[in-house]
Amino acid sequence: MKKTVCSILLVAAVTASVLTGCSGTSSNNNGASSGTLKGSVVCRGSSALFPLVQLAMDPFEQKYSSQFSGTIDPGAGEGSGAGLDALTSATAGCNIADSDVTPEQTGTRKSDGLTDHVVATVGVGIVVNADVYTAFGGKGIKISDVKKIYEHQITNWNQVSGCSLNEKITVVYRKKGSGTRVLFETYGIKKTTFTDEMATSINKSSANTYVMEANSDQLAGEIGSVKGAIGYETLPYCGGLKKLAVIFDLNADGAVNASADTKAVSASYTNINSGAYTMWGYEHMYTKSDIATDSAALAFISYIGSSDFQTTILSNGYGLVSGLSSAAKAGR
Repeated sequence: MKKTVCSILLVAAVTASVLTGCSGTSSNNNGASSGTLKGSVVCRGSSALFPLVQLAMDPFEQKYSSQFSGTIDPGAGEGSGAGLDALTSATAGCNIADSDVTPEQTGTRKSDGLTDHVVATVGVGIVVNADVYTAFGGKGIKISDVKKIYEHQITNWNQVSGCSLNEKITVVYRKKGSGTRVLFETYGIKKTTFTDEMATSINKSSANTYVMEANSDQLAGEIGSVKGAIGYETLPYCGGLKKLAVIFDLNADGAVNASADTKAVSASYTNINSGAYTMWGYEHMYTKSDIATDSAALAFISYIGSSDFQTTILSNGYGLVSGLSSAAKAGR
């Protein structure tokens, strides 16, 4: 599914129009025109994008101190699906849905009536407990083996290529509605047969084989504390976790590609931007299409996508859309 950043330009244009359309066009000390930003900013959704929204709050309020008198509610990282639901139903005044995926990628929602503002990219890494990482000795893991782990075909680390650790595997996953989970299953363990119902059934006979976590922060804590654990995590939350390089040996249908490159690729934005590491997604901020009069929300999105905020994006585990090569964007 192809994505563009045209919506960011649209936000900037609409915001500029709202500001300069008010009486007077003088500038304040921040260089912005002296109009009033209407409304408040109420975000709900992605736990992966949540830290970036928080980081944008203070500098945005400082930049527009003479124009913005509302409040910014960043939400609580409820999950991409929950954010999209909150936006469409205007729950608690939500006017921005943060999401790692499109509504269509969730499988149950449509983008009709919504405007997509793409503000960044985010990678998803395969994370493991420290004992597992040590046992791999710097070698990568085949994504086909990760798929077998999630589908309960592999249950001990000594069954995984390149790992001799005799340890039961604890499989950690995100709840339904998680954008991180959709990215992992769409661009990682493609066409997987893993389901929540399967995990629940297996846990009845093999306790704690599967552990479901509600958000990125909880998943990161589980991986770091449980021996033999494996999961998937967005790069902003991977700071204290051990990431395995990945050998992408599955084709689009989820079958092993015998001719695939066997080189292990680390989860970095250099590799994402080049197209070598394919487990990543766009960070979206959705608004309702009739939001044009809610200038505060539009200005907030515009600020996150602006050059003023690029250093913060890069230094906190996210990537720039402008950095993607044509190879990386192919098929998106």
